[in-house]
Amino acid sequence: MNDIDNINRNCGAAEMTEGLTFEQAASKLEEIVEKLDSGEIPLGETVKLYEQGIALSDYCMKLLADYDGRIEKVSCSTDESCGEQETDI
Repeated sequence: MNDIDNINRNCGAAEMTEGLTFEQAASKLEEIVEKLDSGEIPLGETVKLYEQGIALSDYCMKLLADYDGRIEKVSCSTDESCGEQETDI
């Protein structure tokens, strides 16, 4: 287990992101960024919000990668040349 997994576990990332759509997670991330940008939050809460923001960002990136893979798969199923590599020798 790496440090990011530990941070995500400690800040309740799994519970925080469970069942969220990409749009919902991105909206929550925007709220966190706005709070952090305000500069009016105590240090302890700032760190917690930062950890939650990282967890949400990771979750959004994972969803985007999953969607990209699905799009690639659908695109390949309709394109006979998909997966073939051109070689310039």
